[in-house]
Amino acid sequence: MYKKLLASLFAFLCIGLLSNVYAQVQIGATSYTTLKAAFDAINAGTHTGAITIQITGNSTETATAVLNKSGTGSASYTSVTLYPTGTYTISANTTDGVIELKNAANITIDGRINQTGTTNGLTLQSTNTSGSPVIWMDSTTTSGTGPKDITIRNC
Repeated sequence: MYKKLLASLFAFLCIGLLSNVYAQVQIGATSYTTLKAAFDAINAGTHTGAITIQITGNSTETATAVLNKSGTGSASYTSVTLYPTGTYTISANTTDGVIELKNAANITIDGRINQTGTTNGLTLQSTNTSGSPVIWMDSTTTSGTGPKDITIRNC
């Protein structure tokens, strides 16, 4: 009986540890493997209010990380701040870029490690050879409510 209990406990611990090994992006206590997954959660309304995203490792995006404007669908935030906790790279090989801010507002991408000092800790890199953007500020509206209050520094 103890063997089965120990085996179950060991399996549970291994699964728990492995599930966090690949987490590169953190919003509060929730971990994501890519920035796109974190943005998708924000767009789905999983995270609301003033949102802080910590980049905790290198990430290779398989698709553009799109952040929609608050109020679009279930997205409901007052601000989004993104920063690295060390020296990391977020890269993507997509024609639409690494990050797309779709009419988003009150967004800060701060490349400084833990938002202090002047050391650049975050590299945003497009590996697409056709010249795709790294950050695309997309305005899909004609009402004048496109992207605004966007700060990008030390990247």
